[in-house]
Amino acid sequence: MTSKEKIFRLLYLGLLEIRNESNISGDKKTFEISNLLHNLPLKLQKEDIDYDELLKNLLKHSETNKGLSSWLKGNSIEY
Repeated sequence: MTSKEKIFRLLYLGLLEIRNESNISGDKKTFEISNLLHNLPLKLQKEDIDYDELLKNLLKHSETNKGLSSWLKGNSIEY
């Protein structure tokens, strides 16, 4: 495993841990954000990334993820 792969794996595992702990504690906002983003590191490690498509899919999933599109837009992330 390369250093790049290890870093992306750490990010993925960290987001999974945050998702799990926030689910246990009842922190819905943190759970929804980490649920939306936890697979992103695995997708980013691919060599042939279409960043526009990745962002478009992220925004699409945010619509069905308890309204996280407003969180993304509030952080100036729009497509």
